[in-house]
Amino acid sequence: MSDARAEILGRIHAAVGGDDTRAATVRARLSEHGRNLVPRRGQVTGAEARDAFTTRMGANAGTVQHLSGVAQILPAIADYLRAQSVTGPLRLQPDPVLCGLDRAPLAPWEVREGVPAPEDATGVSVAFAGIAETGSLLMHSGDDAPTLMNFLPENHIAILPSCRLVGALEEGWDRLRRARNNQMPRAVNLISGPSRSADIAMTMIMGAHGPKRLHVLMVDGDDWQEI
Repeated sequence: MSDARAEILGRIHAAVGGDDTRAATVRARLSEHGRNLVPRRGQVTGAEARDAFTTRMGANAGTVQHLSGVAQILPAIADYLRAQSVTGPLRLQPDPVLCGLDRAPLAPWEVREGVPAPEDATGVSVAFAGIAETGSLLMHSGDDAPTLMNFLPENHIAILPSCRLVGALEEGWDRLRRARNNQMPRAVNLISGPSRSADIAMTMIMGAHGPKRLHVLMVDGDDWQEI
């Protein structure tokens, strides 16, 4: 850098000043997790939130089915797979509630647990939260929540406990921080429908980079902890 340029930049730096103040402001903003403006569509609860989530997920080619309790989960999965003519192996997330259910309804399918493999036709996972504002599932990685479950199988069935449905995205982040004592997981994914791409010839292809179908089972009851 030339002496003249260095002198000019030095004068600008001296005139602007306030580096410490600006840095402190940024640090405070990051540490306090201040709220942004939440739109009206994110300020919903109860039945209004359920309807909003269902509508917005549907607008992105996902489907939502409402269940009154956990006993209906595996029969609903079986009905869905039959309707879609899915016969390949089914992979369950190693969730205590999900894996503790009577698997008799899934007798026609080979049921596995853990990290999905390429030959698995269906992955069943439990969502950390649902965001009504955007019709999205908030999923995070963990020992009992392999991220591949969200992307590898052609059919993704997500269990969303209704007690985990929130209005705005900010509420989802708040719950994640609270549940994990402010320690973020390695991966967080917001999923708003099945995979799709129109990169080639402007033709929409479903399942281009992930699941071809996304089916959400919104389940009432208190079997899962409200986070």
